[in-house]
Amino acid sequence: MSLTVRILAALLLGLASGFLLAAVQPAAVPNVTATTDVIGTLWLNGIRMTVIPLVVALLLSSVTSVADPAMLQRVGSRTGRVFLLLIMGIVAMTMALALTGLQFWPPTLRPLQTGGPALAAPPPFSQWLVSLVPANPIKAAADGAMLPLIIFTLLVAFALLRLPAPQRQPVVQLFQTLADAMLVILRWVLWLAPAGVFAFSLSLAARQGMNALGALAFYVGMLVAIVILVTIALYAVAVLIGGVPLRRLAAALAPAQSVAGPTLSSLAALPLLIDGAERLLGYPRATAGLVLPLTVSILRPAAPVAQIVASLFTAQWNSITLSPVDLLTLAAVVTLMSFATPGVPNASFLVMIPVFQSIGLPIEGIGLLLAVDIIPDFAKTILNVTGHLTALTLIHHAPSTPHSAAVSAPRG
Repeated sequence: MSLTVRILAALLLGLASGFLLAAVQPAAVPNVTATTDVIGTLWLNGIRMTVIPLVVALLLSSVTSVADPAMLQRVGSRTGRVFLLLIMGIVAMTMALALTGLQFWPPTLRPLQTGGPALAAPPPFSQWLVSLVPANPIKAAADGAMLPLIIFTLLVAFALLRLPAPQRQPVVQLFQTLADAMLVILRWVLWLAPAGVFAFSLSLAARQGMNALGALAFYVGMLVAIVILVTIALYAVAVLIGGVPLRRLAAALAPAQSVAGPTLSSLAALPLLIDGAERLLGYPRATAGLVLPLTVSILRPAAPVAQIVASLFTAQWNSITLSPVDLLTLAAVVTLMSFATPGVPNASFLVMIPVFQSIGLPIEGIGLLLAVDIIPDFAKTILNVTGHLTALTLIHHAPSTPHSAAVSAPRG
């Protein structure tokens, strides 16, 4: 039985058990949920302990391996600009759609985090701006201040690129090995995901009743709707800015999408994506064969969509009002984290923990969001594939530079 099926089964069993417990033995709810809370927290802490080293290692190893001078000379700096602008546009659109959609769902559930100190007032913008450069990166990591830590890590990564290769390589290899080790631990923890999801879902159903089903259904429906709208927007970008006729674009995407959706894998669709770009859109092998593997490796348009919707949903759930500074921090963190999402199942879920921490959201509900995230995974994988080909059209359409003229030259 696959992990996806086991997680879904655990979610359904946990919800059913929680509803039954609340109906038959309501007096036992506090004792049972005290135990399930411990199990769920242990599982979630297993993921949390890997977050800081994984994020730092992935960012360092990704930047220092992708942004080497030879590739920059062949592809040109416009590739990075296209990736960044595309993600920023997706983040802005998702933020607007999610904030609008949540107006139709008033908070009807009890907060996930019932104890602890009240949230501090948001700092003024000037203080937030100063905090982006951490005086003590180790303290930033200990405090869960993800945005300053990410900025520091990126500075170190770009500084490493300035060092001679023999001097740089041992450090890069160390962090690549650390990232691999953290991913092994994550796979172990994810193997135990059904137990964690069962514990969280039982506690939720026992405490919140049928309102929990309505809230999770609303979350799934809103996420799928926003994913579909962002996918349609990417078609429009490729047609209007990338200059590709809609019929040819759809024909080039259809085979790759038909493979990516059922397999939940953008990588599995890569050969069909390259074939469609070359055969139907007329891009040379030098363009499709170089740019598309790069986009599949580091560009994941669905990740910021899932993270923003989950963050805003959780804030609404807990009646937390996010200030403009919080929203700006959320946008910045998900933009940067989208380029460091690990290549493992439910990757966008894994980086939700630092995203939640960056704006002070309770992470107790992440296990449930992981479970129901199985449902919109099909649509999110389609979005990723569409984003990959859209990025290629924008890179191809952008004005050529002396170093990248060969990449953008169309086939005759």
